[in-house]
Amino acid sequence: MRAPVRTFSGGVMLIGGGAVIAEDMALARSYAPVLVAADGGPDAAPSLGAMPSHTTKRGLERRNGVTA
Repeated sequence: MRAPVRTFSGGVMLIGGGAVIAEDMALARSYAPVLVAADGGPDAAPSLGAMPSHTTKRGLERRNGVTA
């Protein structure tokens, strides 16, 4: 088993490429204030008024227009 890349003492919300509405994001962040984005999440989060604390490499590539 690999060592964790990051650790957090509180809850973490993961936003991906699926649909999300602002009300759901606000509720989730009240429980998990750290926002992590993957896949399409880095694109969706700013449109909902949030910036991810962390993102996956793939999420950054999508945001910057790099395709595999």
